[in-house]
Parts: sequence; structure tokens; C-alpha cells
Amino acid sequence: MVTATIFIYFIYNGRFPYRVTFSVLILYILPLLFLIWDVQVSIWKNRWFQYAVFAVVIGAFVYSICGSCGLTRIAYSISKDSTRLESIQTKIKVEQYAIENPDNLYVYDYSLALAGDPFVTYEDGKPYNLTFWGGSGMYSPPYYDQLRANGREEFYSDSFLDDNVFFIGSQEPDAELIDYMKSEFSEKISTQIVYEGDGFIVYQFKDSR
Repeated sequence: MVTATIFIYFIYNGRFPYRVTFSVLILYILPLLFLIWDVQVSIWKNRWFQYAVFAVVIGAFVYSICGSCGLTRIAYSISKDSTRLESIQTKIKVEQYAIENPDNLYVYDYSLALAGDPFVTYEDGKPYNLTFWGGSGMYSPPYYDQLRANGREEFYSDSFLDDNVFFIGSQEPDAELIDYMKSEFSEKISTQIVYEGDGFIVYQFKDSR
């Protein structure tokens, strides 16, 4: 009953990724292992069963060691990745730009799906007006909290034409996004670059109809 309630809660809120499922199911898997142990104690007298269990344990141990080595190698590579460090610095600059222009709403496109620093601190405010249109967080409670912080209840593609809505990209406006806007609204949709920063640009959609 408790599990069903938890699942229904997350499904109702549109937040039911795999990690939620596994987090709940593992609470049952661990007690189940002890239950199997208790029920099948008599089987341990079978030598072949002991060999099979031993092989499984060794295999799981080797697999976990290989996985740990792989994660360690990946973590080390990431820590030495100059591109990632540049990405973090660019994100800090983008966030600072958004903080300095609190009356506007900024949407970063796919070219700026940047790595972030979880330990960053903000001294001059927070970039509550910087968001991403799409992704796993879309339509979640925090998504709507951020919209309301920017004076909005909804945010659809027609909002991209508002005077205080801007996009942020890495080098040039997103070509696929431009094509989408033209197909949805008008072939006369264009973009105007309003700011060029260090590693990013800010642009706005214009409708010349």
C-alpha cells in the first residue's frame, strides 16, 4: 500500500524516472535477500549450490571492481578536461549576465548545456530568470515555481516572441530552433543578436509581419 501510494504520487506529479523506481524497489530487494537466506538455509548443504553461489559472489565482486575503476578513470578524465573547465566558466558568466538583467527571461539553447559547479555561491542575487525550455524538469513543480518568480504561469513557444524573452547560445542562434519558429508562426521570423559575451551570445526572436 505504501509503495503504491509513493508511485501514484510521483506519477501524478509527472516525476517518475527510473531512479525513483529503483530507489523504492531496493527497499524491498534487501529484505528479500534475507528472506531467501532464511527459507533456503537447507539448500546450503548441497555442495554444487555452494559452488554456484561462490561463483556469483566472485563475479559480482569482479564486476563491481571493474565498474569502480571505470568510474574512477572517468572522474579523473573529467577533472583534467580543460573543455569542462571552460564550460563551467562560461556558465558562470551566463548566470552573471542574467543576474544583471533581472527584468528579462533568458533561455539557453542546446549549445549551452553546460557543466555546472554544485558549490557555486551567488553574492549579487540568483539567476532565477535563466532557464531551459525542455528537459526532464519541464512541467515539474520547480519549473512552475521558476515561471511564477518571473511573473508567468505558462511558457510556450509563442512566448519566445515577447519583448523580454531572450535566448542564449554558444556562437550563433540555433538553426533548428529558428526553423521550428518559422514553421510554427511565420517565415518572416528572424533573430537579432543583442549581446556577444565571452563564450556565449544573447539573441532574440523577431516577427516582421
